[in-house]
Amino acid sequence: MKKLMMAVLAAGSYLTTGCSPNATEHQLADGFIIKSSTPLFENSGGSRKLYHQSPSGTQKVVWKYVPGTVLVRGGTAVFIGDWNDPDKIEGYGCFAVKDSGIVIHITKAVLTRAAQKNGAQPDEYFKRYGDYELDAQDNIVKFKFSPNFGVNKRVGSYD
Repeated sequence: MKKLMMAVLAAGSYLTTGCSPNATEHQLADGFIIKSSTPLFENSGGSRKLYHQSPSGTQKVVWKYVPGTVLVRGGTAVFIGDWNDPDKIEGYGCFAVKDSGIVIHITKAVLTRAAQKNGAQPDEYFKRYGDYELDAQDNIVKFKFSPNFGVNKRVGSYD
């Protein structure tokens, strides 16, 4: 009986510490928060949601999966997020949101500006490039895009 109790306690201890998801919360600027969790026995890779918290403390989910950096300035968050457009394949997109307002897909605007800077047609860029990552340098957001095709993918960077 004593061995059975020890086994039950050991299993209970393992289940409460070893099977629970690993959850973290990162406070960003201007009320934005990233909440991440990593389940130990799932193949989903976990979750990484972007939230906005109002001054009254109410939290609202802004985006359900944000794989990388979120840049926040002046109440506006810019990020790359998972998306599903019925006209295109699933993938990532560049987005912007002011506080907890409407999320705007900005990929085409960024690629249009990059095409204009390089004297190219925007449609070429829409077909050729996919969202890759973003970074900030000297208070300027830098969008990095990768070709949607080919074995040797080259990354282009656009401000």
